[in-house]
Amino acid sequence: MILVTRQFWWPRVREDVREYVRGCDRCQRAKGERTVPAGLLEPLPTPNKPWEVVSIDFMMDLPKSRGKTAVMVAVDLLTKMCLFIACSHAVTAEETARLFVVHIFRLHGAPLRVLSDRGKKFTSRFWRKLMSLLEVEVSFSTVRHPETNGQAERANSILQQYVRCYVSERQNDWVEKLALAEFAYNNAEHVSTGMSPFMANYGCHPRAFPGSEEQSWSVPAAEQFVEEMEALHQQLKMNLERAKANYKKQADKHRREGETIRVGDRVWLSTQGLPFKGGCKKLQPRWLGPFEVTQQINPVAFKLRLPDSMKIHPVFHRSLLSPHREGREFVGREVEVMPQSQVEEREHQSSAAEIVDSRWRGRQVEYLVAWEGEPLSENTWVPAEAVGDEHMVEVFHRRFPDKPQPLERFWEEQFGTTDDEESFEGFSESEEESDWEGHPMGGNLGRWEEVSAPTEEKDSSFRGFPVSPTREEEEIEPTGRSGSEGGPGGRGGCQGTDVRDTGEGEGLRFCR
Repeated sequence: MILVTRQFWWPRVREDVREYVRGCDRCQRAKGERTVPAGLLEPLPTPNKPWEVVSIDFMMDLPKSRGKTAVMVAVDLLTKMCLFIACSHAVTAEETARLFVVHIFRLHGAPLRVLSDRGKKFTSRFWRKLMSLLEVEVSFSTVRHPETNGQAERANSILQQYVRCYVSERQNDWVEKLALAEFAYNNAEHVSTGMSPFMANYGCHPRAFPGSEEQSWSVPAAEQFVEEMEALHQQLKMNLERAKANYKKQADKHRREGETIRVGDRVWLSTQGLPFKGGCKKLQPRWLGPFEVTQQINPVAFKLRLPDSMKIHPVFHRSLLSPHREGREFVGREVEVMPQSQVEEREHQSSAAEIVDSRWRGRQVEYLVAWEGEPLSENTWVPAEAVGDEHMVEVFHRRFPDKPQPLERFWEEQFGTTDDEESFEGFSESEEESDWEGHPMGGNLGRWEEVSAPTEEKDSSFRGFPVSPTREEEEIEPTGRSGSEGGPGGRGGCQGTDVRDTGEGEGLRFCR
């Protein structure tokens, strides 16, 4: 502003300069925001029953202890009870499902919803199919917004504190501490609920120290126990709602609501945490786009229309978006089109490797597809029209000709045209002439055309083809076949004659 006003002035110079700078696309891409993140806290809904909604996360990259290098953390969002399960670092979707069945489903049944991040094990086809068979809704956290699964993230940090305090100097005995850490976590009073997870889940406190006079596991009558548990869960929900309101109040002090974003608006997308392919991250633009908003998932999550070069999940938190400011048109300003960066996430990299098997599914054929870099548990039955790789289908049926195949392919293989027939385009004129010249009668082609070509004289004298006379005609004129004028030997060339009386004594002769 100062540099402009040193040498220039016109009415409303400050407003014009500010509008010009605010509408510059290059400046909006390169400059970062110096304000608090946009988007207020949006707490998750409170469950109605224990273990109705479960949050799952993994704590990775731990030193090896008894062959384990990671911990699976599962938290009940109502009672806040937590499970610490030791596992290997390279845990697959199949192993995750086995841990889920052994440690969660076996004790608490199938939840209504499972909340997790977008790790490869949770976005796999095996995990999604298993959850759908159990009628469990799978909810993923928003891209680059770990606060969505904040309960499990918080449990991870507490577990790290426990292990950090009690692990040995060699750091190879942390697996032995997990059981005590889980008991200590579930026996402590939770700030949100105002009671321990043991009390919230079972209705009583466990016997923690030997020699205690109180009978910690004493249970009242069945009817009274049920009433107390229902009242306990209602109190638990009230405490959680009160705690969430306090969390939201404190969190919103460091956030802002931000400008209103509606469907159809164009917004900038922050490059924070984006997996760029190539180039220096420090020199990458701060914002990408602008992109169109196609759907509002909730008050703080929006779905964008991304180009094909950006193979990432299209739903983003409000803190990662900034409205695109379209300034007024100024003379001399050119619209600059920036090339789209190559961005790709791991969950979008899988491609079909080969076809393993085929089967009939109703009236259509399905192929069992093996995916690139995926275990056998990720093999998926895909409809034939969704494979999209004719070469892969051709290779499979050449190896296994007796396997089921689509009807169109079967009919084409059995009754379709050959390669020579498909490539045939007809004979050229030179080929037709050369083929006729090689024929025995090909040299007299001109003579044949002269003989067979009709003339006006021949057409006018034609009286039909000769026929043999009947017996009655032979009796009327027996000399018709004796070689006279009308016979076969006569000049008339008639094989038979028909003489009819006209009433005047003269007969008419017709050639037959």
